[in-house]
Amino acid sequence: MVIDGLPVVPEENKQKLVRFLLRKLNTVGKTREDAIFMPLNDRKMSEGYVIPPFLVLPNSAKEWI
Repeated sequence: MVIDGLPVVPEENKQKLVRFLLRKLNTVGKTREDAIFMPLNDRKMSEGYVIPPFLVLPNSAKEWI
């Protein structure tokens, strides 16, 4: 899964955005902060997307597997 359309933030604000995303993502499945991939560009800014692997899939996702 890829979540696109996120704000582009500097590296020092990345942790705050990840924690916000975790609060939302963990309501439908389970993931961890260290598992979320949020790339940074050469200016040390995020790219506006994340790849959050779910450790426990949401119920709706299980129906598709």
